[in-house]
Amino acid sequence: MINKRMDCTAYLDRFRTSRSIAAVLPPSADTEKYGRQIATALLLSLEAADTAEPVGLARPALHIAAFLDPAGHPGALWATEAVLDHLGGCDPSTAHDALRVLHRYALLTCEAASVRIHALTARAVREATSLGPRGAVI
Repeated sequence: MINKRMDCTAYLDRFRTSRSIAAVLPPSADTEKYGRQIATALLLSLEAADTAEPVGLARPALHIAAFLDPAGHPGALWATEAVLDHLGGCDPSTAHDALRVLHRYALLTCEAASVRIHALTARAVREATSLGPRGAVI
């Protein structure tokens, strides 16, 4: 809401009219009974983050992070050839910018030496997002 300068009414409208969460997170996948609302909020944040500079890198970067150790993995990983290729051949600075966008939208924590993602966020990302034309991470 803050990053898009959106009031509560506008956010609630987007929350209610967002693409069907049932299509990406069926009720049977919500065993803890709090994932559907969280997944909806996550998808809204991810859609907003994906429109921020560098445009289109938030989703693939978050998808990579969702498959790594949620307790933290080295920030240097984001400068490796494999990750940069997966992010469309960007340079390490652009990959770092994508992580900072995800940090700004509270989708992960990006510190100088490590990147962390909440385990519930990682699970929701793995279950509720698609990389589209880029294919699978693994």
